[in-house]
Amino acid sequence: MTISNLGKIHVMRMKTTTPTTTVIKNGLLIKTAGDSVVVLPPVTDAIFQPQVARLQTMYTGFKQVPPTYTSSQVNIQKGIVVVSYNKNMAYIESVSQDEAISAGDINAGIAVVLRVGAKLGKKGSNKKTDFGVTDIGVNFIQVHAKKDVKGNQSHKWRIAIVPALGTAPIKGAWVEFTSTECDIIIEGVPAGSFVAINHTDILPVAHAKTGTATTSVPLTGKKAKVIPASKGNHPVFNWLNPDPYTWKGWIYCTAQ
Repeated sequence: MTISNLGKIHVMRMKTTTPTTTVIKNGLLIKTAGDSVVVLPPVTDAIFQPQVARLQTMYTGFKQVPPTYTSSQVNIQKGIVVVSYNKNMAYIESVSQDEAISAGDINAGIAVVLRVGAKLGKKGSNKKTDFGVTDIGVNFIQVHAKKDVKGNQSHKWRIAIVPALGTAPIKGAWVEFTSTECDIIIEGVPAGSFVAINHTDILPVAHAKTGTATTSVPLTGKKAKVIPASKGNHPVFNWLNPDPYTWKGWIYCTAQ
C-alpha cells in the first residue's frame, strides 16, 4: 500500500470588515454549479450571485454624487454576502479535504478549491493536521496526531465502527491501541464501514530536580486534566476514575 502525507486544506473566509470591493471581487469568482465534487453548497449560485450583484449595484450607487444608496444599506447587504460566502467556504473546505484523502494527494483537494473560484487560506495554513485522517486506501486508514513535546510521548487511540458518520460510539464499543508514534495505520476495517477515531496524549511525569514531591503533573497533553504524582514521581491513579485521560474528540471517515 502507498501511504501519503496529506495536509489540512484551509479555505479562506471573509469578514464584515473585509473591504467591500474585495467582498464583491471574491464573491463574483464563485461558480459551483455543475461541479462534480461541490454538489450541495449551502447557498447555490442562483441565490448567491444575485446577492453579490446587488451589493455591487448598491456600492456603485453609494459612490455616486449624489448617492443613491446609504452606507448602512451597503453594509447590510455586505453582511448578507459575507455570511453566504462563508457558509459555502466551510462546505468547500470539507469536500475538498475528502477529495484529497480519497486521492491520497492534497493537490486533488486544492484543485477543487481553485476551480470553483475559492481561495486557499494564508500561507502555512495547509500544514499537516494536528489530529486527523491523512490517507485512506484499500484496507488501510492512516491517522496522525501532533506531537506535543520533544522526547518521550505516548499516544492512546480508540477506533470504533459506527452506524453513521458523526455518530459517537457507545461507551466501550471500541478497540484501543497505544503507540509511541504519532502516525498509525489501521487495517482490517470492512470496506464501506463508517469509522470513528479518538486520541489522547500521554506525557512523562516531570521529575523534580530537588527530589521534592510533584503533586500535579500533566500526563495528557496541553490544556489537559492533570494526574497527580507521588513523592517518588509515580503517577497516581484512582479506582473510581478508570479513564483520567483527556480525549481530543471523535473524528470520522469511511473505510475503503
